[in-house]
Amino acid sequence: MDPKVITAIIIVVVAALVVAALVMARRKQRTAHIKEHFGPEYDRALTEHGDPARAEAVLAEREARVQKFTIRA
Repeated sequence: MDPKVITAIIIVVVAALVVAALVMARRKQRTAHIKEHFGPEYDRALTEHGDPARAEAVLAEREARVQKFTIRA
């Protein structure tokens, strides 16, 4: 096989691994943020929805909605 083709394949595989690692790290950060922000409500949402991704989506939507509120002391 041509060395240029092998090099191209290696570059594509490494790039895919880097992208996968970044996606997983971002997901882990999002989960940590939501768990820290919501505390026991995260566990409740997880029990209610059964799927961690769905529970996190619901809580993230709730967080975005609440940020629009004007809260006064």
